[in-house]
Amino acid sequence: MVNRIASGGDDNATRLWHLSSGRCAKVWKGHSNSIFAHAIDEGNVLLATGHEDQTVKLWDAKTGQLTKVLYGHDNRVLTVDFSPTRPLIASGSADRTIKLWNWHTGYCLQTLVGHRSWVWAIAFHPEEYYLASSSYDHTIKLWDLESGQCLKTFDGHAASTRTVIFSRSGDRLFSGSFDTTLKVWDSLTGECLQTLTGHQNTIWMLALSPDGEFPRQRQLRSYRQALGLAIGKMPRNVGGTYRSRICSNLL
Repeated sequence: MVNRIASGGDDNATRLWHLSSGRCAKVWKGHSNSIFAHAIDEGNVLLATGHEDQTVKLWDAKTGQLTKVLYGHDNRVLTVDFSPTRPLIASGSADRTIKLWNWHTGYCLQTLVGHRSWVWAIAFHPEEYYLASSSYDHTIKLWDLESGQCLKTFDGHAASTRTVIFSRSGDRLFSGSFDTTLKVWDSLTGECLQTLTGHQNTIWMLALSPDGEFPRQRQLRSYRQALGLAIGKMPRNVGGTYRSRICSNLL
């Protein structure tokens, strides 16, 4: 059961919250600017944060101590994700690239190039050595991390593809877009299986239900009940930029 959650945003701090009491248990400082992304490794040992200053920072999830700073991107880091099977972390940036890092050594193992604009979101396949990415260029790409090659490009959204996640089995991809739609894809063939409409503005984030159950076609009644997805939207800043409000669970 989840009893702690970490949050970060434009106040340059990560906060650890106890859900039972609703109190902030710890504030991790050392961020020099806005935090755009959070991720926790499978063992709940490391917290990764992506930053306006073009870095990925790795923190001890228990003590809050900064352990490594990963340099290499040429623009803000918008998304980070840990591999569920290997000691790897991936980061996506407004520099249009994705970098794969060994979080033990801090070395960049490879840089994936192919998107024509910002990389908004990334997601590791739950079992295979693949990575999905979504971009401001309207596309989703599936990458083979052994070769560093793009295996498939998913076209179909009419605007920036803001978020992407795999199903628990990895055979489905879900994407949310600035075009206000949610799409369900066959991750092997690239076929769009379904387009769900109803939102009146950007879909900023998706979250799969803990049981990972994917429903049959006839069961589709609503986004939340049928697909087991939580869908969120983000407001615009007064100045026209987008605020980051991304949280990661700590068990």
